[in-house]
Amino acid sequence: MRYFYSTADFDKLIEDIIQNRNDQVEKYGPRYYEFLIKRNKAANTDTKGFWSKARIV
Repeated sequence: MRYFYSTADFDKLIEDIIQNRNDQVEKYGPRYYEFLIKRNKAANTDTKGFWSKARIV
């Protein structure tokens, strides 16, 4: 599912990103979540899209 935000909804976008991350960490646990993020980054770094430009912070 994709969500679209107007520039006026920037704060809502950030809130939703943080909430999604928190939901994923709760679902998978912090260690497995980190593993999944690193695995997806490694597997998709050379493909066009999100992971090619993503930086893990």
